[in-house]
Amino acid sequence: MSAASQDDEGGITLAIAAVQYLASAQPTKVLFVEWATSAVEIYNAGATMYMDEEDYAMVEPLIVKALTEEREKALSYEFGQSV
Repeated sequence: MSAASQDDEGGITLAIAAVQYLASAQPTKVLFVEWATSAVEIYNAGATMYMDEEDYAMVEPLIVKALTEEREKALSYEFGQSV
């Protein structure tokens, strides 16, 4: 998940958070007894980044190119290859 905001001076702040949840359950039967064991692992991370207007101006063409490529991929997954 991420969120971004721009201040009055043109600075951009981006906050990113991620959570990964892993769970396993292993039912076991020994002789006449059944039991289940399980384990849960949860990982989370977060970061905040700041980019001022001059920094963004230098990388804006790269960002636009990357986002355009990802948009085209998403559209092709949804609607098939474009003509």
